Amino acid sequence: MEIIQKICISTLLLIYAGPLFTMRRSVVCRENPEQGERAPLLEQEERGDNQSEIVGEEQAAQKEDAHELCSRGSQYYFAQNIPRAIELYRRAADAGNAQAQLLFGICCMKGLEGPEDFGKAFTLFRAAAEQGNVVAEYHVAYCYATGKGVFKDKAKAIENYQRAADRGSLHAQCNLGVCYLQGNGIEKDLQKGLELIRCAALRGYERAQFNLALCCEYGIGVDISLMEAARWYREAAEKGDSEAQFSL
Repeated sequence: MEIIQKICISTLLLIYAGPLFTMRRSVVCRENPEQGERAPLLEQEERGDNQSEIVGEEQAAQKEDAHELCSRGSQYYFAQNIPRAIELYRRAADAGNAQAQLLFGICCMKGLEGPEDFGKAFTLFRAAAEQGNVVAEYHVAYCYATGKGVFKDKAKAIENYQRAADRGSLHAQCNLGVCYLQGNGIEKDLQKGLELIRCAALRGYERAQFNLALCCEYGIGVDISLMEAARWYREAAEKGDSEAQFSL
């Protein structure tokens, strides 16, 4: 089986970094929901150092200041008070805060407030995406691509990946690129797929760097270059990508 058919799905799901497509050497495409997971909070949110920094949530709750509630929720999350964090995320999400809708959806998907609830998560992601949240847009695409919380729909997955990619989502660019390489839900176009993956790789996204390395190693949309492959494996490995580390 040619290497291009060995591309399979990984997930950025439920973490911000992460449900992602990735190219793998395994013959059978599979899901790997644990790949690269970390806390379900956007990278720009700062971690509170200790519980004493969590102040003012009651005043925010009284005013139902959705942005403040969401911010306090993140502080509680990093302080390991998950039930309180979820309560504040839920309250802010109900008030229409897109960031809280995204984060509460991630919590639902991870089963942090009970059993995993993909349907509820999808509804929250879609609500946040409709307000322009690009990370939520990515998660909507992922849900459509995998059938989590909604009927699988490749066309809608591509549509949402494209919107998120156009707005700069590295994860969406990487996954959309893989879709083009595979002809998965869209007409196969090796050059366009490679261009998207290269774009995300050049901006530092390690899974795209790993995928680009595979393209260089096996000549997918580009001439074979073991030197370039090694370069991109090294870039991804230095960022902690375990498969890239194994490939060196």
